[in-house]
Amino acid sequence: KIKHKWRKYFSMKILFIEDDDDKRTKIKSFLLEEFYNIDIIDKSSYHSALLELVSGNMYDFVLMDMSMPNFDKTINDPEGGSPESFAGRNLLQQMNFRNITFPTIVITQFDSFGQVDKLSLNELKEELMKKFSPTYIDTVYYHSSESNWKQIIKSLIQNYSKGANND
Repeated sequence: KIKHKWRKYFSMKILFIEDDDDKRTKIKSFLLEEFYNIDIIDKSSYHSALLELVSGNMYDFVLMDMSMPNFDKTINDPEGGSPESFAGRNLLQQMNFRNITFPTIVITQFDSFGQVDKLSLNELKEELMKKFSPTYIDTVYYHSSESNWKQIIKSLIQNYSKGANND
């Protein structure tokens, strides 16, 4: 059953950067259920995401976590190196530096960031918008026991896609 008329004609390719398995599973399930003809490429660390971003592959959207390990988790390094509170911001900086302009939505489980100079979620959103617009679209607060994140992500993708298709 197709819920929205535009769904059956719209296809997209998403780079999804997320290290938390439960969060990744829930968000991917939602995206696959909600959007028709969607291709999701998974990466789970800053390094693997950066390699993918500079690979030359094209994406309609990048959905990324803000905090993630520097490297993929392995048997020898189950943590994936040191965790990075602002890995998403660092990826946006690399995208900006390399003129990679895939529309990007940050999806985070945290409402504050950093160890020393903490930023609130709203402060982080303002900073990202100021530094990385128009590539950066918005930040969505994710909580596994709530569902409002679904409507927010869906609206951001739909609204941005409609605007991009009207250009």
